[in-house]
Amino acid sequence: MNTLASLKTLATSALIASTFSLIACGGSVDNKTASDNEASAGNINPVDARQATMHDLNDAMGVMGNMIKNPDKFDANTFKKEAAFLAETSEKSWEHFDDQSAGAGGSTEAVWNDKEGFATQIEMFKAVSAGLNDIAQNAKSVDEVKTAFAGVGAGCQSCHTIYKAE
Repeated sequence: MNTLASLKTLATSALIASTFSLIACGGSVDNKTASDNEASAGNINPVDARQATMHDLNDAMGVMGNMIKNPDKFDANTFKKEAAFLAETSEKSWEHFDDQSAGAGGSTEAVWNDKEGFATQIEMFKAVSAGLNDIAQNAKSVDEVKTAFAGVGAGCQSCHTIYKAE
């Protein structure tokens, strides 16, 4: 009986350890990525997915922007996390613009009529987001990220001027 109890304890411990390993490897379910997960599963239409992703990007920019405006509230770890989210999301958020038949949502027809120009804006946004992320990962002050953050904001504005409906 003692051996059986030991085996049960060992098996339970292994199961718990495996569960925690899977959780650690899989990361957490974050509201910021829920829209992508739902859209991939076919549970959300492309317009809703686009709008949710843009809202998430705007939230990340807002968090970082508040730190830029209030340097005494700069939190390097939070800034790092938001910059990493921005860079990661900038790489994968554009597939929701592929289906024009879903409707424009908040987009102008130029997204589909000027695919080359839109693609150029996407590539520029990816580049400035990656640049901000690279700088943010080692930044210790607002001064170190301010210029790169402004570049991302300019990229947003440049694209929205042409491709976002008022």
